[in-house]
Amino acid sequence: APPSPTASDHEPLAITRDAVVGRWVDAGDGCATDAVLVFAENGDYAAYEQIGDWRWLDGRIAVVVRETFVLGEAGSRQRIAKPEAVLLSVLSVGANRLQLRNGKGQVNTLRRCP
Repeated sequence: APPSPTASDHEPLAITRDAVVGRWVDAGDGCATDAVLVFAENGDYAAYEQIGDWRWLDGRIAVVVRETFVLGEAGSRQRIAKPEAVLLSVLSVGANRLQLRNGKGQVNTLRRCP
């Protein structure tokens, strides 16, 4: 089970690229899940069965998925022929919490993993 949030987890931080960099999971998941979302410092992006890159656009994240694969299945990588950016709006970020809204208006609350 994920640890209980503390007050400092929810204290808002400035919404910056540096605050978003890291490994994130859905707020109810443990960090051992395969569904980790990674915004790497070097601009690499990874999520469940996807890899690509991301860019910071002043409060929004542009994610471009360049390849998909099936976990545990060797040789399953598929390049995306015409990758397109997906924009995510950062609603809030704390030391261990991130709220994103996708283009359909859905809000997802994530927690940071080591």
